[in-house]
Amino acid sequence: MQRQRVLTRPGMTEAKFDALAARQLSDAQKRAQAHYLIITDKGLDHARDQVKMILAEIRTKIRA
Repeated sequence: MQRQRVLTRPGMTEAKFDALAARQLSDAQKRAQAHYLIITDKGLDHARDQVKMILAEIRTKIRA
């Protein structure tokens, strides 16, 4: 899906996309390094609830 989206950009070629992708961390690496993950395939309300929980946790940590 990412490839399809990026290739619709003006001036983007498969070669440019491949070069960009090769310089990026894999999805698994990004997830392993993330402090928080927001699941977005269950709808906007679900994602919004996750963001609210994350913000509440961050606020609690700031106050501590």
